[in-house]
Amino acid sequence: MPQADFRDFVLSAYGASRVADTDDGKDIHGWRNRLPIWVGAPDLTAQTTAADVRDFANAIRRTTEYQQAHLRDGVMLAWGFHPDAVQAAEQLRQQEDIDVNFVRLKQIRIGDAEFREHIVGRSTDRADYSEFLTFVQPPNVEVAYRARDNKTVTFDAGDSIVVNPGAEIINVQWDFNYNGLRFTATQGHSFEREGRGQKRKPKLRVTHKFDRAGKFSVACRVQDSRGGEGMWSGVVEVR
Repeated sequence: MPQADFRDFVLSAYGASRVADTDDGKDIHGWRNRLPIWVGAPDLTAQTTAADVRDFANAIRRTTEYQQAHLRDGVMLAWGFHPDAVQAAEQLRQQEDIDVNFVRLKQIRIGDAEFREHIVGRSTDRADYSEFLTFVQPPNVEVAYRARDNKTVTFDAGDSIVVNPGAEIINVQWDFNYNGLRFTATQGHSFEREGRGQKRKPKLRVTHKFDRAGKFSVACRVQDSRGGEGMWSGVVEVR
């Protein structure tokens, strides 16, 4: 979703209010009581950087709460934190014992339970809100392949990893003529299963014979039982 909408959603879920669209809201995106909040990008692969940490810390130092009330804490909410961002936040905390100008920053991953505490904490004996705020993340799809003679290639997605807790792979699809834009499962490779009865599972290893030699763009789409969907693509040379 757009950056502004994503920030509003994250702040609301965390029990914080949004800062008005002014210069003051450039590096402080919201407040939870008197606690300044920063929200990362909506892209799942985005990593918060050391520069983000420094900008947020400097914005906190400019606030009235910092200058007059000696409030030194802030919270950063993001999908992920680059190692240099974690190190930068730790360096700020280490100044607490030697410098009155220190800032303590807490870094919380949006997908973690700590972020969901505001929602889960509203649960009662009559209403369980523990599932009201869950995030579906795509599987990490890994594909190995081995070209054989006679235009035949064996593909193996067995190293793919499901990220969503409690989920399992329920379907694997293959597109052996992927155009780079739209995935279209090759006929016969949409819902392949192996095994018998209720123990039948998605087929992670397949062999495909191409109609000619040359280079082909191939894609594999993996779906899990929690709604996560990920894809791998690559160029395969067929002999």
